[in-house]
Amino acid sequence: MRTLYFDLDGTILDVSSRLYSVYLDIVNQLDGEPLPKEVYWQAKREQLSEGTIAKRSKIDNASKYVQLRKERIELPKYLKHDKLIPRALESLSELKKDNQMVLVTLRNSTENLYQQLRRFRIEPLFDKVLVGNNGKERWSSKAKIIRSDNLFEPRRAIIVGDSEADILAGKNLNILAIAVLSGIRGRKELLSTHPDCIINDITQLRNALDNFPNQF
Repeated sequence: MRTLYFDLDGTILDVSSRLYSVYLDIVNQLDGEPLPKEVYWQAKREQLSEGTIAKRSKIDNASKYVQLRKERIELPKYLKHDKLIPRALESLSELKKDNQMVLVTLRNSTENLYQQLRRFRIEPLFDKVLVGNNGKERWSSKAKIIRSDNLFEPRRAIIVGDSEADILAGKNLNILAIAVLSGIRGRKELLSTHPDCIINDITQLRNALDNFPNQF
């Protein structure tokens, strides 16, 4: 049986409103000039750094912006803005019928994470939830926690995610890596990491898996 390792933010959850809400509050606090949401989100998808986004928002102290963002990004008042990717629940339920399902996410607050999983009723859909700290090298953190999982068998594993961290983790682990366009990176940025497949979102995952029948 295959084991599917799912990223959470941007892959299962639409986090765009949360990220923009955090951004907006901090820019206003620091007397900057907020970018429109679509401009901000495009900057994120193009992989611009938080410091660069702060400077584009006329913030003099970019390091202060980065610090405040790190402190607030997982607070409940902002997490409430997250929502499920359309039809994510149905897709995950269908995939669970013939796959082992593991959630792999980098969060600093495990308590707030599990509150979200219960709120969206997705916790029962996963055989296991693996949580790591949101360190500097995100791909390395993800690869490390997947490698330590007792369900992990490279020839039967697939990682699914929306960022370079997920794809690079997959490459490091020598497993199939499927990128989704529903999150924080655009097609161009994802292609640069050479995923095995790119799909719009996880509703297309079952069909994508059918393209790799000889891998399992």
